Amino acid sequence: MNPLPLPGCRHDILGHHLKAIGILRALATCAAAEHRDPDAEGWWNLATATFYLRSPKYPTFDALVGFFETHYRPTS
Repeated sequence: MNPLPLPGCRHDILGHHLKAIGILRALATCAAAEHRDPDAEGWWNLATATFYLRSPKYPTFDALVGFFETHYRPTS
């Protein structure tokens, strides 16, 4: 499983930093139990200012987009 680069989630801009954390939180908690991925992990490559995401349940961009299109449920 290759990590997905998310270059729009930089480490040095607060809003981008929060976006990256929000993606991990959404995968881990913001869906029905059978669609969550608590094993998802992320990290920044500081040399390229890119956030990388690894999700066993959503390993491709299409699968990740599918999660947000069909399974994501916002919390209050």
